Amino acid sequence: MPDTPIVLTVPSGSQTSSAFALPDASRQWAVFVSSMAGNTVRCQFATASGGTSTSFATYVTFAGNDFLIASGTVQPAVAVIEAPPSPFGRLSLGAATVSTVSATLVPVNRR
Repeated sequence: MPDTPIVLTVPSGSQTSSAFALPDASRQWAVFVSSMAGNTVRCQFATASGGTSTSFATYVTFAGNDFLIASGTVQPAVAVIEAPPSPFGRLSLGAATVSTVSATLVPVNRR
């Protein structure tokens, strides 16, 4: 099966994307975020699909950060989800966005 990117959006005025399902949670995934006003980007995971807002927990990186991206400028950014705890996730911003934010998840190939 080819590696198909997962495209997400966080609508204007919102803090979270719609939920997504990783086809292979045993792999690392890169998160590419388009330019936005300064904000943090977190990834939250649930134990089952169709989770409610209270069933998601914030992913913590190997470095101990609860955010993937902390941007203080209007620049695009990229981060890696090192070990997804489940295939069911969503992106969450530190504050509601004033314009729609696009993000793409792509599996990382390490040889």
